[in-house]
Amino acid sequence: MAVLWTIAKSVVAYVVRGPRLPSWDMYMQVACDVARAGSVACFPPSADGNLGPADYERIQQAFARTPIPATKVARTAGVSGPIRFRADTAGVDGEAMCGIGLAWAEAAFRALVAEDAAAAAGGRPRMVAGEVVAPRAVYESHGNARALDPAPLAADERIILYFHGGAYVMGSPASHCQALGEIAHAAGRRCFLVDYRLAPRHPFPAQLHDALIAYRHLVALGYPPAAIAVAGDSAGGHIALGLLLLLKHAASTPLPGALLLLAPMTAIDLHGASITANAAYDYLVNTPLEWPTSPLRMFYRPGHRLSEEYRRELQHPLLAPAAADLAGFPPTLIQVGDRDMLLDDISEFAAALAQAIGPALRYEKFPDMVHVFHRFVYRPEAVRAFAAIADFLASA
Repeated sequence: MAVLWTIAKSVVAYVVRGPRLPSWDMYMQVACDVARAGSVACFPPSADGNLGPADYERIQQAFARTPIPATKVARTAGVSGPIRFRADTAGVDGEAMCGIGLAWAEAAFRALVAEDAAAAAGGRPRMVAGEVVAPRAVYESHGNARALDPAPLAADERIILYFHGGAYVMGSPASHCQALGEIAHAAGRRCFLVDYRLAPRHPFPAQLHDALIAYRHLVALGYPPAAIAVAGDSAGGHIALGLLLLLKHAASTPLPGALLLLAPMTAIDLHGASITANAAYDYLVNTPLEWPTSPLRMFYRPGHRLSEEYRRELQHPLLAPAAADLAGFPPTLIQVGDRDMLLDDISEFAAALAQAIGPALRYEKFPDMVHVFHRFVYRPEAVRAFAAIADFLASA
């Protein structure tokens, strides 16, 4: 009922007062309003004084039901074959797939299985443009289907290792598979999405461990590091940055050939002026660090008070990559909308990275676009962003 009320208010506002920004259509405005309302419900104001009764299990369940803006059109085929689904190992609840829904995944899965069978019967080669993770329930309902192995399909195959966003507490590969299908199609590469562990049940550094395991897994399968493009949006971009810093520090595994960051989270103590300036447009919600229910407080040492020591720890390079030694980073593309609440923090990081790698950095801003606008795949801005990604990966 609350969602319907939010939709009704948003539609009336659009009809009476016009779009919030001239380039917006009704769908985008309503999607942003619904996502913002869902986040407000999940992130109630709080204070360190009421840390004791915090029920993180209940909070985690609420996060699973919080919508991430869904796209309007889904691509179900890639360059020369469909996006495949493989079984996950986390037992993701199919009814809590961040707005996509179990029925959508089942229908897509059936179509892809049928197309795979037809290709095999016709003797066509096994070429796949993308890979995403479906909930266990989807895979088990079609148990005769062959799960896709991300091993190289050819000696020179290049792949994208992708980490989804969601403030470290929500989202899944399923919530991002539509936009990743567009990237796979545009770039002609498979996308391997990581179903990493989420906070507060699994706080930092669990996500970095999962990222390192996934990267080394692809290398062990036969992908040279130079053939891997590490990518992520929002919190997933933060994971991608942490992974590269870990690889650089360890010096035992070479860095990937390229880095792709879509509206990356580049600090835990979000401080840019755009957080306030763009609040009226973006679907993100400002949850100050003073709130124990802030997703970032639940990502890093949930249940701890916001002491001066805690604030200092947030400046560690793995948490604040702008303060890290970024020399030696691979060619990097950063894309962000100019109505993104994280814009200023991202620009600050981009300036630091530009000093370290110079022209190997491409930093692109898209007018009137909100946080990870790529999820609105039907938008012309998203189409241009996908084309720019393809161009960057082709030349990296």
